[in-house]
Amino acid sequence: MSKKLIHVVAGIIHDGETIIIARRPDHVHKGGFWEFPGGKLEPGESVSDALIRELGEELGITPVEYEPLIQVPYDYTEKSVLLDVWTVSRWRGEPYGKEGQQLRRVALTGLSELEFPEANRPVIQACQLPSHYVITPDITDLKTRYIGFMADLTVVLNKGASLLQLRQTELNHSDYVELAKEVISRCHAKQCRVLLNSEPETVVRLGADGVHLNQYRLQSLDDRPLGADLLVAASCHNEQELAQASLLGVDFALVGPVNMTATHPGYEGIGWEKFSRLVSSMAMPIYAIGGMSEHDITIAKYHGGQGIATVTASWC
Repeated sequence: MSKKLIHVVAGIIHDGETIIIARRPDHVHKGGFWEFPGGKLEPGESVSDALIRELGEELGITPVEYEPLIQVPYDYTEKSVLLDVWTVSRWRGEPYGKEGQQLRRVALTGLSELEFPEANRPVIQACQLPSHYVITPDITDLKTRYIGFMADLTVVLNKGASLLQLRQTELNHSDYVELAKEVISRCHAKQCRVLLNSEPETVVRLGADGVHLNQYRLQSLDDRPLGADLLVAASCHNEQELAQASLLGVDFALVGPVNMTATHPGYEGIGWEKFSRLVSSMAMPIYAIGGMSEHDITIAKYHGGQGIATVTASWC
């Protein structure tokens, strides 16, 4: 007998610095754990109406500005849950535990230190990821392109980039390492995390923030290549690669190309409908890639994505 799916909506209520979380009552499922405020959808109720109702009933606030963050399908032993999470950035009223529950304001970086139900792991990861993942363009010769590359990197960092993948398919390993050292230094000075599209051992040795697995490295692995203190991301193009990424426990993935790109002129891309279908079955944050611009961030989010990943649209 199949388990009934319970559709739950939750709000990430943040003021730019802290997020409001609530402690579950001891007598309920996962009692004593922390959670993001929300509750079950009522029959015939839309997700946005449920979000407004639940936050009113639990915290005494009315959401004013909110947008989707992530949907997480999760199977517990006794039930299946679809956790539909929205970010609430502006609201009316002062939040308080209207049902007697304990509330707490916590910084983004502090979420990982608290005990949440298992389904919340990808939610916490999504909270800590930006909506725009920047990927560096290829350069063929480090000596002739170094100054220009670093000038472009400075512009990107000054625009507020906070997550960057150093992808260089044309450089030999020695040149890649030399470039990576300087990129990591400059990015960390601007509070931007760097993922290396290289061997996981290089990430640890150079002090980067994680690894980005191309489709070949992804398929060659049997276990997650880095610990939980470092990020692991993967590029995926279909259900099989996403399943492998999920099996490895990656923190987020890229899916595409969604639209036609200059590098694939004869390929129309998978389109937003298929992107949405692929995302809906995965319990992880997923970025849309392929022909993206900053105008597509909202579109990606409303199709279940974390945001967008870009190369040419973000680089000078």
